[in-house]
Amino acid sequence: MIELFYDLVFTYMISQATSLIHHLHHGTILPISFLIFAVIVIVFINSWICSSQFLLTGMAHLIGQILLFISLI
Repeated sequence: MIELFYDLVFTYMISQATSLIHHLHHGTILPISFLIFAVIVIVFINSWICSSQFLLTGMAHLIGQILLFISLI
């Protein structure tokens, strides 16, 4: 059940991140806006994948938690 909550949170985040590139400037997307959007999406998708892996595999041991923390940095 908690995995569905995480999926909804990250889906909402993606919808909010698309608002960064929703507003066009003279019919084009500014490169800096697209770069910011790409970085935000990559960071949040990486954290979504890591948190999903943590929830599904149940990495409760210390080494698994440390590796998860390192991959989020």
